[in-house]
Amino acid sequence: MKWTTAVVTLIAAALLSSCDNSGNEQAAPASAEPLRPASLREADPCSFLPESSTAPYGLHPGLLHKGEVVRSCMWPAETFSVGVYINWDPQVLVNFSQAYPLPAGEAVIDGVAVFLQKSNTIPACGMAFPAERGTVIEVVSGDRPPATADHACDRVKKVGTEVIRRMRGQGVLDKAFTAPG
Repeated sequence: MKWTTAVVTLIAAALLSSCDNSGNEQAAPASAEPLRPASLREADPCSFLPESSTAPYGLHPGLLHKGEVVRSCMWPAETFSVGVYINWDPQVLVNFSQAYPLPAGEAVIDGVAVFLQKSNTIPACGMAFPAERGTVIEVVSGDRPPATADHACDRVKKVGTEVIRRMRGQGVLDKAFTAPG
């Protein structure tokens, strides 16, 4: 369990360096029919992964964080963690590239163009894509060694597919920014 805490802390510190200290709260479980938020910045990132998607991985309930320039949800498990960030900090891609400096390629996931990057210090991977003007979505996963960053990237792609589908269902993806091309 100490390892999971260390990975969650490392990922959160790298990506949330510009957040305020408004704290974390346990999120309500994502229901089958999430509410439509007024805007992406008001959306609950914990609603992007329903319990049916987190339970098979052994993920614990998501922990919601609301900062000045980010909303995030982290799901810890015994050997890895998963996080989803709605980030409107102008430095988001700089922070993302510092936390995950190794390019892992580009992909189109459920019709959305994303880029993947890996950590150079721990077995972790992140996926990022613009969801609307000025807002980037990040899906991240960190594993316990001896797992590899490639393994974390495989998980990020699977989780990212669910996140994109749930966001689309909530009406918070701007097609102009998410179309491949």
